[in-house]
Amino acid sequence: MILVTGATGNVGGRVSQRLGTDAAGRALTHNPHSASLPGDVVRGGLSLPDTLDTCLSGVAAVFLIRAFFTAEAAPAFLNAVTKHARRLVYLSSEGAGDDLEQQTDTITARIAAKLAA
Repeated sequence: MILVTGATGNVGGRVSQRLGTDAAGRALTHNPHSASLPGDVVRGGLSLPDTLDTCLSGVAAVFLIRAFFTAEAAPAFLNAVTKHARRLVYLSSEGAGDDLEQQTDTITARIAAKLAA
């Protein structure tokens, strides 16, 4: 099972449509009733830590569209993903480089730090 964040957006919507038809995807959205997506659609959000464990239950991978949440919310999300999923695919216009001090995106910086450890 692959959890898709940003499931109602342009990229996330396409990924959700494709995975949902194969019953391999779970779409994460704040309002599942208004989302026109196939397959498993769950209510939750990256900045709603109380929803993450339920949304990630049974998930082996997460397709993370560039996250727009505060630095305070990032640890809860990453901890929940680490607990449930073996893989994280992060789609962003920015990428993790070798120089951690130059990372401007919270998630990219944390991923780079984990990879460097």
